[in-house]
Amino acid sequence: MTKSRGLIAKKRKWTDQEIQMITLLYPCTQSEALAKLFNCTIHQIYSLAFNAGIKKSKWFRDSPMSSKLKRGLEVGKEFRFKKGQVSHNKGKKVGNDPRMMPTQFKPGHKPANYKPIGSTRIDSKDGYILIKMEEGMCSWKLHHRVIYERMHGPVPKGHMVTFVDQIKTNISIINLTTIDKKQNCKRNSYHNYGKEIAKLYQLQGQITRQINKRNKQDERHSSAQNAPV
Repeated sequence: MTKSRGLIAKKRKWTDQEIQMITLLYPCTQSEALAKLFNCTIHQIYSLAFNAGIKKSKWFRDSPMSSKLKRGLEVGKEFRFKKGQVSHNKGKKVGNDPRMMPTQFKPGHKPANYKPIGSTRIDSKDGYILIKMEEGMCSWKLHHRVIYERMHGPVPKGHMVTFVDQIKTNISIINLTTIDKKQNCKRNSYHNYGKEIAKLYQLQGQITRQINKRNKQDERHSSAQNAPV
């Protein structure tokens, strides 16, 4: 029913010629203009561009046609707050609308993902088991470190708690030990995996440095072009 009522546009069947023309024009042309040219919605233009894997060119993104707020442009200036302007609702308090009260949070409400003190979870980034030690910010601690400190006291300065079998989920006290940061760095060095793996790591580092260098050059070039004369 929604299509018959005009709420959803009918699926557009593109010809090969139309696809070729949009592929050429899309990178450097406003999407609204293309929608008018091909008598379709702007969302159909976006969908075709996504499926064809084409994007706006850097020249277009840096131009005023992209309608982005950039240095030196005055797009949307009339809608910005002026210096010294006071908002219309300053000092006003919003009352409790009876229609809002049933869906408002009540005092003491706890979110659906709340975990009580003593709960554990596995860190999705590093794979360590974390335990909740208290309420509030920074309440989750490394479980293996908590166990070690309860048995042996504070971890010596410059050292870290690690696993004898190198399995992060095995937090048995007999599997925990301390090593200094120098030993940990040497243990995790890619040179331990053989010359071929070491060369791959070195090659990856060289590629990353070249990419970062090229990105910085592009940023400086773009800044110089956009700088006021």
